[in-house]
Amino acid sequence: MKSRNIFVGLLFLSIFPLNIIPAQNSLIIKLNNGSEKGTLLSIIDRITFSDGNVIFKNMDDSSNSIMISDISKWTFGLYSGITDIIPENTLMGVYPNPGKDFMQLKNVPEGVLNIKIIRLDGAVLMNKQLLDKNQSIDISQLASGFYFLKVNNKTIKFTKQ
Repeated sequence: MKSRNIFVGLLFLSIFPLNIIPAQNSLIIKLNNGSEKGTLLSIIDRITFSDGNVIFKNMDDSSNSIMISDISKWTFGLYSGITDIIPENTLMGVYPNPGKDFMQLKNVPEGVLNIKIIRLDGAVLMNKQLLDKNQSIDISQLASGFYFLKVNNKTIKFTKQ
């Protein structure tokens, strides 16, 4: 009877080994205000530190930064597969994209907007404030290619025709 139980146990372990020892697949950052931000490790391309910020560059070339002083704890854990669904119409963006002469911002917060246009090599080509979220951004002087538009602390990629 004892050997049969051992055999059944070994058979069970051989069939379901991946479910027994799950891998940690997410980075969870707890902030000083008590909130948490979780990110799948598989979408993070690079983590760098600059000017007191932690910068997360994702595989899709988007980025996110958090001030180091706002972080109380970093942990690695399991992603449950349940996420908040963010409707497409609430994501910040630009239009038209690709653009030719001017572009508009969409779904940006109210108030003064600090914007920067950055080349892929990191050179800042434009640095200004917009007082109205409906104000157009003149991109007519830019060469055709890919750029980043940083609006406050969010980064958007866009193409100039």
